[in-house]
Amino acid sequence: MLFASILLQLVVLLSGVQAAGRYCTGSGNDQFCVFGAPDASGSNVVLTVHSAATGWVALGLGTSMSGSTMWVGWTNSTNGVTFSTRESTGYRTPAVSPSTSTTLVPLAVPAPAWARIAFSFSRDLSTAGFNQHDVHGSIGRIDFVTAPGCSALERHNHSSSNGQHQHRRQRLACSTPDPVLPAGTTYNSIVITHAIIMIVAWILCPFAGIFVARFLKKRLGVWWFRLHVFFMLGGATFLGTAGIVYLYLYKSGSHFESAHQKIGLVVACLAYAQVILGIVIDHYFESGKSFLKPLEKLHEWHGRILGLLAIVTVILGLVLYNDKGYETSPTGLYALFGTALGVGIGSIVLGIVFLPKLPHDAHDKGEEETASAGKK
Repeated sequence: MLFASILLQLVVLLSGVQAAGRYCTGSGNDQFCVFGAPDASGSNVVLTVHSAATGWVALGLGTSMSGSTMWVGWTNSTNGVTFSTRESTGYRTPAVSPSTSTTLVPLAVPAPAWARIAFSFSRDLSTAGFNQHDVHGSIGRIDFVTAPGCSALERHNHSSSNGQHQHRRQRLACSTPDPVLPAGTTYNSIVITHAIIMIVAWILCPFAGIFVARFLKKRLGVWWFRLHVFFMLGGATFLGTAGIVYLYLYKSGSHFESAHQKIGLVVACLAYAQVILGIVIDHYFESGKSFLKPLEKLHEWHGRILGLLAIVTVILGLVLYNDKGYETSPTGLYALFGTALGVGIGSIVLGIVFLPKLPHDAHDKGEEETASAGKK
């Protein structure tokens, strides 16, 4: 399930007096509150959840999607609450937990009129996620995440499967619909498709474009330029943009939060600047303008830096995919990335070692003028 972290401060036992921590968000049908305080024995913490969700509500303890415990509650046909403890292993359906450290208890905080779902449960403080400092210190901090569900579950089945909510940050509302995925696809498959597109666009295509421009001008004549444009404009720029837009269309919640997303956005924008720079150089190539040489150097080094940033972005994306714990192992994506990077670097190394030895592959001004004239 997709969650976004919300931090709750539980204020506990100031001068020997118990105090309950409280966190609330939303309004109207989006309201949600969670309360927490130690019980009388001090060995358990009692958490109370109030939610305006129409189907189910979940509370997960932890700082990541993997290795976290979550609790799901929903109103059953007798107007009671069906309660289930789950173990989250990432962005996949959490399994029912065999743990007995959490039990449903009578409602500790009276439910307001807006709450469609309300329940309290007791959690053993000796289990993972809590420590005695949180109970006996002046202020304890417990990381948790929340999510509402709009669809009803099987009323009395504690192992009922709840759908993926995909709400992030403050998007905890049933009134905000998730993007509709194409028939027969999952969000996991969309992420994998995005990864494959970006590996092709930002790893294979740049190396191919550089190889053609660096080593094959004399061999290919006018076609070196056409292939260079194909790989750099059609592949690295347009295909890369398509890969980003494809994921953006089906990702709910906040965008461009992680380093992978932010750097990727920068690379995508600078790719267009690189294309514009290339068009300007090509347009004035035969004019002999004095500004051409600096522009050519800028185009060359800007492209190199952009290529390195693209590689870093793809690596960060693979790390992010692995950390999220999606249903499909990232091994295949690692293999694809490694192969693409190896082929790219290997081709450049082979070009440097062997192709310059061929006289017709020398890069002089006359050759570039011939190539430029041929493509006009």
